[in-house]
Amino acid sequence: MKQLEYTIVIPVYNKEGFMIRCISSALNQTLAPSSILIIDDASTDQSIKEITPFLFDKRIKLIQLKKNGGTSKLLNEALRYIKTPYFIQLDGDDWLEPNAAKELVSALHSNPSAGFAYGNHHFYYYDKKNELNNIKPMIAPNFENKYDLLLKLSFMITPRCYRTKSIIDMGGWIIDYPFDKWEGRFFEDVQMILRLANKYSWIHVNKFLHNITINMNTSQHDGKLSLINFNHLRMSMYEYMLEEWGGEYSPLWNIESGYILLKDLTFNKAK
Repeated sequence: MKQLEYTIVIPVYNKEGFMIRCISSALNQTLAPSSILIIDDASTDQSIKEITPFLFDKRIKLIQLKKNGGTSKLLNEALRYIKTPYFIQLDGDDWLEPNAAKELVSALHSNPSAGFAYGNHHFYYYDKKNELNNIKPMIAPNFENKYDLLLKLSFMITPRCYRTKSIIDMGGWIIDYPFDKWEGRFFEDVQMILRLANKYSWIHVNKFLHNITINMNTSQHDGKLSLINFNHLRMSMYEYMLEEWGGEYSPLWNIESGYILLKDLTFNKAK
């Protein structure tokens, strides 16, 4: 059915050892993808070598960027090639459950006012024996409104299936926020979800559809972003969004294990 055509977008940067599982999960969806767009952000490892055997499938397109630019720039590049009404973002070291696309794309198709759909996921890590271990299942919350989403967004919702037109209408991913000297390399997922939540509804498919690999030997940003900068970026992003939403609320912050987290929102009385 043409209306259920969708693309799987796989951003890649040094994902050697993970690509076979990732791409295989994209190909083995019960609702087959119309296209799989793999964009390599100038990897320096053997990621391309693992991708190459899959290129016999005409649905797969590999784009190799000459210069590493970060995820936001990569996803903006992907928008130039997506020709389907929906697309799923699948990071190179993660993998989808076989029914993920059918559940997410069908949900979006049935709800024209929704800008994105998401499900539940599992966290995994490799131990010293290189064996895969399930850390814990993550059941994503239901969000009553965009402020509730902001408060509960301690873990990013995944998998994420976007309505392509909604992303295009938003102008894609912003890379020039005044507080972001990293040009959208980090928090690109938070940025887009919050911007979409301000204009569209969303759908939670309450099923386990996605699997995430955690590198236990590095920080969540692979050492590229210090804790101080991580906290600064989180606070700045949230405060910026609250102002964009009309400045009705101010954030109350709390520190947990060194991380600054949003504790609550206080209503700003009219002056």
